[in-house]
Amino acid sequence: MFFWSAAWNSILSTLSIKISFRRAYLYYWAGYFSDLVLLCATLCGEITRLYLVQKYTKKGYGILAASAITNRIVAYIIVTIGLYSGAILIFLKTGVLSFLSNLLVIFLVSVTGYFSFLIYLAFSKNAAQNLSILYLKILKTLRPKHYEKGKEAHIKASVTNYYKGFRKFRKNPKLLIKPLFLHSISYLLGLSVYVLIFYAI
Repeated sequence: MFFWSAAWNSILSTLSIKISFRRAYLYYWAGYFSDLVLLCATLCGEITRLYLVQKYTKKGYGILAASAITNRIVAYIIVTIGLYSGAILIFLKTGVLSFLSNLLVIFLVSVTGYFSFLIYLAFSKNAAQNLSILYLKILKTLRPKHYEKGKEAHIKASVTNYYKGFRKFRKNPKLLIKPLFLHSISYLLGLSVYVLIFYAI
C-alpha cells in the first residue's frame, strides 16, 4: 500500500496535482476502507480518493480521472504480466485439472477485457465525451431537478482536461517508468503475502 500510494502520488505530481505523500497515503487508506465497507471493489475506492483530492486541491475531476485511470493502467500492466506468466507456467505442467485451467482462462479474459477498456479510455478522444453524454442522460432521467444547462459546459471543460492529462503521458512514456517500478514492488510485496501464508500452513 505504501508503494501503491507512492506510484499514485508520482502520477499526480506529473499532472501538476500537488499533495504530500502523507496525504496521498491517507487518501489511499480511506479509499481502501470504502471498498471493504461498500463492497464495490476498486470503484468506490477510486471515487473516494478522487473526491478527497478534489476537495483539497480544487482541481477539476477531468484531470483527476486521468490520473486515476493512468494509475490503474500502470498497475494492470504489472498484474497482466504476472497473470499471463503464471498461466504459462501452469499450462506447461502436465496433469492440470480442467476446472483450474478453465478458471484461469476466465481470469485471463476478464483481466484482458478490463485492461483493454482502460486503454480505450486513455487513447480514445471520444471515450470521455461518450461517458459525459451518458452521465448527463442518467442525470437528466434520474434527477431532473439537479440537471442544469450550465453543467454541460462544465463537463466539456472536464473532458478537455481529461484528455490533456493522458496526452502528457502519451507524448513522454518515460514519465511512467517511476510509477511502473513502484507498482512492481507493490505487486511483489502483495504476492509475498500469499507465499508466506502457504509457508505458514
